[in-house]
Amino acid sequence: MKEKVWVFERLVKNDQDAQGLLAYALYKYSKHSLALSLRSEGVSEPEIDKRVKNFHDDQIASYQLSTYKDRADVYLDAMIKQVEADSAKHYAAEIQVLKKQHATEIQTLKSQHKKGLEKAERDLLKNVIRFREDKRTTLSKFGFWLLSGVPSALAALIVTAIFYVVMFFVVQEQTKKDVLLEGMQKISGMELETKKETP
Repeated sequence: MKEKVWVFERLVKNDQDAQGLLAYALYKYSKHSLALSLRSEGVSEPEIDKRVKNFHDDQIASYQLSTYKDRADVYLDAMIKQVEADSAKHYAAEIQVLKKQHATEIQTLKSQHKKGLEKAERDLLKNVIRFREDKRTTLSKFGFWLLSGVPSALAALIVTAIFYVVMFFVVQEQTKKDVLLEGMQKISGMELETKKETP
């Protein structure tokens, strides 16, 4: 009696042999498809058993088992390519999300940096102005205040008063009276009569 050849042992090396395991599954599927086809044609169960056994023997004798390994390779390659494509899509989407987050964070940091520089510039300018103001003499501060334009009416009044005070020390008494009278007339818009002293 001839020793039975096990297809599983011919196709599968060990439990890590993905190609062999898939080839064996394809072999079993072909065997099962033959049995289903015969049943649908109304073939009796003993005849189906006989033909399935013959299928087994034909596959081994005709070296058809290598075709199952070839088909397994095709399936495995297709699965690997599909997994790689799915992974690439998944990671491409994640990469895009990370790029957007990175761009947003960079923009936020640039904005914060710009605001920080602007504040530092304003603070430096204030400190320089404050330092210069602290170093000026009282006379210099007074002169700056007079020329600043802010208190222009008051500054004009003070300058006029200083002018008149200086004038009263320099000019003669009659000229002082005439200038004072003319100034008062211009301010009030009225003609004042004066007694002119004769020399």
